Amino acid sequence: PTYAWTALSPTGFAVATGTDPTFSFTPTSGGNYFVSVVVTDAGETSPVTGVVFRVLGDVGGSIFKNDIVWLANAGITQGCNPPDNDEFCPSNNVTRGQMAAFLSRALSLPSGGANTFVDDDGSIFEDDIAKLAAAGITQGCNPPDNDRFCPDDNVTRGQMAAFLSRALSLPDRKSTRLNSSHTDISRMPSSA
Repeated sequence: PTYAWTALSPTGFAVATGTDPTFSFTPTSGGNYFVSVVVTDAGETSPVTGVVFRVLGDVGGSIFKNDIVWLANAGITQGCNPPDNDEFCPSNNVTRGQMAAFLSRALSLPSGGANTFVDDDGSIFEDDIAKLAAAGITQGCNPPDNDRFCPDDNVTRGQMAAFLSRALSLPDRKSTRLNSSHTDISRMPSSA
């Protein structure tokens, strides 16, 4: 078989072409790149097939580049600047709403149930928040009522620990026994 591929930039210009069965190119900016592939075998030409790659243009200098690219390729992150979503913002904090989206996508959570929280209506993350609540991963942000999610607040390290331990169903979560050198752990209210 013979191969012909073309990589198109987010603005529709060809940035690379090739005839190898594998393709490689260096993106010039962030955005969605489209790679079309035509395979010819024994005189028969296949229909043009294509793949879209999301390139996050601001991660090249980050020490977390490989991790960020993995998250993007897995569909766990979709960028930080909608609607373009061509950046990741690696130095920014993560909001509770963004954390809900990351966990919802990473765990492939099914659609959520009722509208559990009074402060997420209209949030871009409302569906992800509902999925986390239905799965028991979040309990809210204002104990003891826990009728709010606080989607625009940053995630604290304690909240992140609660999200992950519930999401991953870690055993013995209620134990206060310390198995490490961390001495700053204290009994926290039931929230996150």
